[in-house]
Amino acid sequence: MMMFKLLFWTGCYSLLSVTEQVTAETGIFCSSEPVESICNSSIVLQCHLEPQQDATDNTVKWTQQSDVVHIHKGGKDIPGEQMETFEGRTSLFSEGLRKGNLSLQLSSLKLSDSGRYKCSFQDDSEEKSCYVNLSVSEFEVIGSPEPVTAESGQDVVLPCHLDPPFDATTQNIAVEWRWNNSMVHKHRSQADNNDAQDLRFKGRTSLFHDKMTNGNISLKLHNVTQEDEGKYTCAVNCNGRLQMGNITLKFELKEENSNQTGEYKVIGSSEPVTAESGQDVVLPCHLDPPFDVTSLTVEWRWNNDKVHVYQNLGDDNEDQDQRFKNRTSLFHDEMIHGNISLKLRNVSEEDAGIYTCFVPKLNSQVKKGNIVLKVVLKDEDPNKKGINDPDSTQTPTSPYLTDLIGLVIGLPVAAVLVLIVGLVYYKRRHSRQRRSDPVPNQDGSCAGQNSLQADPQADPEPHEGIEMLPTEDHGAHDGQDGQQDNNQEEEPLNDPN
Repeated sequence: MMMFKLLFWTGCYSLLSVTEQVTAETGIFCSSEPVESICNSSIVLQCHLEPQQDATDNTVKWTQQSDVVHIHKGGKDIPGEQMETFEGRTSLFSEGLRKGNLSLQLSSLKLSDSGRYKCSFQDDSEEKSCYVNLSVSEFEVIGSPEPVTAESGQDVVLPCHLDPPFDATTQNIAVEWRWNNSMVHKHRSQADNNDAQDLRFKGRTSLFHDKMTNGNISLKLHNVTQEDEGKYTCAVNCNGRLQMGNITLKFELKEENSNQTGEYKVIGSSEPVTAESGQDVVLPCHLDPPFDVTSLTVEWRWNNDKVHVYQNLGDDNEDQDQRFKNRTSLFHDEMIHGNISLKLRNVSEEDAGIYTCFVPKLNSQVKKGNIVLKVVLKDEDPNKKGINDPDSTQTPTSPYLTDLIGLVIGLPVAAVLVLIVGLVYYKRRHSRQRRSDPVPNQDGSCAGQNSLQADPQADPEPHEGIEMLPTEDHGAHDGQDGQQDNNQEEEPLNDPN
């Protein structure tokens, strides 16, 4: 009985499964909303099967009216049946086909691509299809309605962009800037191509490459002159169709400064600059009033030799005199404030002389400044101070020589001091001994305390011919003599010599 029930329900389940597969029909669906894009962009036209079905080995076909846009048969694309205008611009998603994704990717859009597209799927003898509407429009190139003003020597940005924003670095897009009929700047195939650039603009133009992906095609023009004034055109060529925008550049004279000359001045140094051999030195030079010279040419010369050259926003020392190679530099961060001072390293006597700082393209009558460099040897520096005397003008003595002189002088002085102390000690000791020991008189008696008191001015030195007698007992005399010695210790010794 149980076996019968199991076989019954198994059979029912199999029958239902077969019925479901038979009744579930595969449907094809496209995007119901129209697809809009712009020239030269890429787009995906959506189309898929429901429920999912592997369409790898089926026929998938995209057409526009009667033109074959793309065809896929037997597991591969058939480009030979494709309309020529779509060659190399269409593709299906190979992995997506396994899941019923029939969407078409169309790149490098043209205005002629606009229209109604048909997505077809053929399974055995049955073909199913749906439709997608595509609209391709042109972008606008927008310049500046207001003129751009710049002064001589300045850098200026001429604004221009694409609307709607669009990647201007993609293939088949060319960006051109022109002034009248002259080529100012050209960008094509993701790189600048200025072979046809007018010589007036060589090395003076650039685009903002990192912003071009957002449609910014503005031009930066360096070191503006009065000759640059006029009408500029930014043009974008998309698949043979040219879109343009216009910008006007006006040249403006600088405002007159306080000295009413209307000019900037290059100022050197009225006082000479002195340096020791081997030192680094800064030769001061600046513009007055302060002025940004980063876009100008700055030259430093010594006589007729080139010391340092700055131009085109960087150092250019190809023609630099060999004597100054790798020894010079400017303060680039300070040039925006008009500081064009030169740093010269490892100065030698040969570097002495008159230096000239020169700004040749400055709109001024005073384009040069002079600086005198004096180089002295360390031993000949008249301003060098002594070691111990900060106001001394004498050459400082070596510390080793100073120590030697001190040793030579110190030794005799110390010896003399020791000798004097010894003599003083000897005389004081000897004087005490004479006062304590009795000396025989002519009558044979001993001279004692009374005789010393009677003649305090007597010569303390023993007379010639008188012999000092030793005493065995100084009992009574020691106390008196000790007291007297204590009283007389503070008195200076009378030295006849």
